[in-house]
Amino acid sequence: VAVEVYTMLIGTPEDWNAMLALPGDLGARFYVTADIDFAGKTYYRKELIGDGKARLEECFSGTLDGGGHTLRNVTFDKKYSEQSLFGSVVGMTLRHITFENIHFTAGKAAGIATRMLAHYDGTDENGSFTGQMIFAPNTVSDVCADLVFDYHGACGIASTYYGGGIENVFLTMRMSDGGAM
Repeated sequence: VAVEVYTMLIGTPEDWNAMLALPGDLGARFYVTADIDFAGKTYYRKELIGDGKARLEECFSGTLDGGGHTLRNVTFDKKYSEQSLFGSVVGMTLRHITFENIHFTAGKAAGIATRMLAHYDGTDENGSFTGQMIFAPNTVSDVCADLVFDYHGACGIASTYYGGGIENVFLTMRMSDGGAM
């Protein structure tokens, strides 16, 4: 008998936002159980401290298996100048999911992540930085994304990309006003 153990099963916008709000955990495992529609719902956005350090707890990490489902109709709040589906990611495996009608309303926008990091800065038991950089690459596979932008300068998958693997990823990028990218 084989048993799959997940940190969380995701089936609603509330579940998705709760997943995004969790501190980064390289061992976390998430599985999407249904298509998720964010029409009329607020999409969670994790705030970064902004001192240039890559803190694991501030990043999305772990494995997210979309189960072949679709996340759709996300419109980001205009008050945020940086927008992406996952914020900063480190040690993330993202697979088997479609993102449809993801609408970015800021000038600095990227589909998957604003920062796709292959490492994070180590901390001790007190939360102080040790100077150690811990390697944790990202993998994105079998993902389709339909991305809509209000402003030119879109970054596609990530604004800052420090490595990892990207395989079988298909993007449609378009302007919200119907104009050329």
